Amino acid sequence: MKHFLDWSISRKLSVIVIITSGLLIGIMAVAITVEKVLTFRHSVQDKMTVLLQITGTNSTAALIFQDQETAGEILSALEAEDSVLAAILFDADKKRFATYTRQNWKPEEGESNTSGTVLPLPSKYNDQHIQAFTNDRFSIFGPVLLNGKTIGHIGILADLSPIQTQIVYFTVMLFVFSVLLFVLGLVITFRLNRSLIKPIFNLVEGMQIVSAEQHYGIRVTKEREDELGVLIDGFNNMLSQIQKRDYELDRHRNQLTELVNQRTEELRQTNAQLIEEIEERKAAEAQLAHAQKMEAIGTLAGGVAHDLNNILSGIVTYPDLLLATLPEDSPLYKPLNAIKTSGSKAAAIVQDLLTLARRGVKVEERVELGNLIKDHLRSPESLEMLVNHPNVKIIFEKPEQDLPLIGSPVHLSKMLMNLLANAAEAMPEGGNIVISCQVMRLKKQPVGFKDWRSGDYVQVTIQDTGVGIPEQFIDRIFEPFYSSKVMGLSGSGLGMAVVWGTVEDHHGLITVNSTEGEGTTFSILLPLAVKETVSKIDVAGNKPIMGQGQSVLVVDDSQNQRMIAEDIFIHLGYLVETVESGEKALEFLMHKPMDLVLLDMLMDPGMDGLETYQHILRLYPDQKAIIASGFASSERIQDAIDMGVKSYILKPYTISDIATAVDLALKK
Repeated sequence: MKHFLDWSISRKLSVIVIITSGLLIGIMAVAITVEKVLTFRHSVQDKMTVLLQITGTNSTAALIFQDQETAGEILSALEAEDSVLAAILFDADKKRFATYTRQNWKPEEGESNTSGTVLPLPSKYNDQHIQAFTNDRFSIFGPVLLNGKTIGHIGILADLSPIQTQIVYFTVMLFVFSVLLFVLGLVITFRLNRSLIKPIFNLVEGMQIVSAEQHYGIRVTKEREDELGVLIDGFNNMLSQIQKRDYELDRHRNQLTELVNQRTEELRQTNAQLIEEIEERKAAEAQLAHAQKMEAIGTLAGGVAHDLNNILSGIVTYPDLLLATLPEDSPLYKPLNAIKTSGSKAAAIVQDLLTLARRGVKVEERVELGNLIKDHLRSPESLEMLVNHPNVKIIFEKPEQDLPLIGSPVHLSKMLMNLLANAAEAMPEGGNIVISCQVMRLKKQPVGFKDWRSGDYVQVTIQDTGVGIPEQFIDRIFEPFYSSKVMGLSGSGLGMAVVWGTVEDHHGLITVNSTEGEGTTFSILLPLAVKETVSKIDVAGNKPIMGQGQSVLVVDDSQNQRMIAEDIFIHLGYLVETVESGEKALEFLMHKPMDLVLLDMLMDPGMDGLETYQHILRLYPDQKAIIASGFASSERIQDAIDMGVKSYILKPYTISDIATAVDLALKK
């Protein structure tokens, strides 16, 4: 080693360059070869995996319908891939279903089992993807899935011999190139030695002169008597100055780099925060715009609902009274029934407006979702829809467990009706509507779920196989009065908006995914009930229950409405009195107590129904009462019920509504 250190710089440089160049070129050649082999193997794995998945997906229909001929044709399509030697398709029981082998190819040992089956399932296969390289072959096996369920298995055998040949050719070329590069490095090294050594000696001589004249006192001890030792003598005096300047430069450079990094990080954080704020602002603006639309509808509904329902009362109730006295063969029976039906439809549209505007009555009772869906599918509305769409089939995957919710069964059923009607209209040629329910626990807030709380939810999924919704319409389907023939929507334009309002009222979240030509899926998250809650305020009946001469006081600011109510109560066999305000009702009751009071919730001017009932309770703490209104806030109606009101009915009401509500109130 000491002998080597005393060599001349030229000789040491040549030896170091030769050894280093050889090592680097050798390492580079080995690394490139290994990388090329791994790249080829990964390429084969990725290509065969994609081919396996595509072929398996294309074979699902053949496996389901046990069509071996079609399965064989699908496997034969692999002939277009030169590297594929064989493929085999198994059924769910891992029995051979269809095979493909390339022409003029004979399986080698291990590529078939004792029964002659080409590409048998490996013993370690456990319904998961498995692959293996053996000599110049690559085999891969995997399951065929449909909706997450294994319906078969598939395997592919590929020939790697062409790739192996390419690797050998590449290795030879790389070796030749490395040798040429090494030789070229030697030539360059020897030429550089001859050109550099002489300038180095000159530099040494010049540095000795400068050192002698400047009298630099700092010396670096020489350990070897070679050219480098001479250079150290010359550079010793300059190193202190150079190092001092370099230190100052490095210090300023580090400070500048640190400052730049700090400013860059601040800008990055500011930019990220700005982007987040912009996204939040966009989302808030979108929510505000939708809320403003809902508020506009609410204002419109609030301005007309009360008076409109009073008007509709005559259209619905008087035909109801006349029909009760006419025989069915009367020539007036059919037109009167048509008038009543039209009035009921108009009243339903008003109720849709109220539901959409979030101004309807808040009903909180325990609902079992599975039974609600099952009952709706047997309802006249659902059966009529299927009659109008004979090629549509509804499949309900009934859950294994109860799904208790707290909410309004009427609104939930109407939500379901609108979604099913929308799905049926999206399938003019027929198809399947699949309803499924799944319980899940949400520990993190889903995107856009403002009423989210951690806990158990039920996800109701309604999936159709219809025409789908174009992407440009997805964000608008829940807008009021928005419809498009492309989406197959019809009616008043409120159906999907009512669905959105119902989900919001039940503290849920609705999302939609759709692909044109394939179908649409609506997913609704609703919180599961955690305790028993019963507060039913909506009553209805089909058969009128006659009274026994009990006394009823009707309090309503509409003369027309008082007349309608008076005629109904007389028809039902009650003794009826009417007044036009809450103040008149109190004055009347001071002199003449009544068995029951029917209160209109909204009366202008003066006291409303709740205030009137509060004053009545001071006179008669046990006074029985019913609230009736076509438009009122949920909170005030709920307050009245909490104070003792026996039931709540919607205007316009029918004879059956009044009869059932009054009978229920008088019996309590």
